[in-house]
Amino acid sequence: MTDDDELVQRTRSGDMAALAGTAAAGSDRYTRSGLEGVFGDVVGRVALSASAGVAAGGGVGPRRVWSAAFGAETSELSFELRTTWLQDTPADSLLPGARAPALLDAQYTDGELHARHRLRRVEVSATGGIRFGGTMNDTPQWLSGEIDVPVWRRVSLVTAAGLRPKRPELAQAGGRFALLALRVNLQPREQPAAPPAPDSTAPAFVVTPLSPGKYLLRIRVTADRSVELTGDVTDWRVITLRRVASAAQWELTIDKAPGIYHVNIRIDGGDWLVPPGLPAVPDRFGGQSGLLHLPPVEERDHDER
Repeated sequence: MTDDDELVQRTRSGDMAALAGTAAAGSDRYTRSGLEGVFGDVVGRVALSASAGVAAGGGVGPRRVWSAAFGAETSELSFELRTTWLQDTPADSLLPGARAPALLDAQYTDGELHARHRLRRVEVSATGGIRFGGTMNDTPQWLSGEIDVPVWRRVSLVTAAGLRPKRPELAQAGGRFALLALRVNLQPREQPAAPPAPDSTAPAFVVTPLSPGKYLLRIRVTADRSVELTGDVTDWRVITLRRVASAAQWELTIDKAPGIYHVNIRIDGGDWLVPPGLPAVPDRFGGQSGLLHLPPVEERDHDER
């Protein structure tokens, strides 16, 4: 079974994202599509996010789904509080043994904590949660663990096991599970350490709003030939920065909506690194990336400068 969580592409801070997916369990199928809005900000070294979504589905799952969530993330911990409302859900997907033609409504709230830690090249993570309130209490608590072990270049062996909750909106059955799979990293593997910045009192990474939706990024690093940047802020395109005359500074002007993004830099064609001056957070491919915050800019603020 494939959770459509893997198919959701989220845009940051105020943008709407389309979501679509399908799941299968035996001969039954469930499909859904909808919209989700994600909003985020960074407070110190904590990334805060809030989201709300609506979806319509067909098959063995609910006909309509509403959701709202709040999350907080650091380099090794993340927490999410999520409430989901289900409408016109086939009874047999909520209550085993019930008659399929009956349609029921349901609602539940989950609190989930995810911890991750890197032991050299091996990443270990654990997820625990609790379901409270609402009308679905079949899996009140759950706990699972995952180990990601690199085996060859960008291929890693993933083992996971534990107890997971029932989520009818994803056609996900609750209960015990075990997983053994290969994960292929299609993105450049980043190193956990940031490159050293030159000895200077100036900040190593500066974001300067130029106008609504336009920003100047300036990085202070020592490089002989080039500094390149990639991440979701560039739609994963590799862009070469401009050298600032007579200084160990490199800059780039981008057009992007305000929000939280993940970026890495490459110096003189070397390894991909977390930019100096940005918090480092684990990515989904066994590496780390820098957490970049583009603040919102009001038109009148730009006019006053």
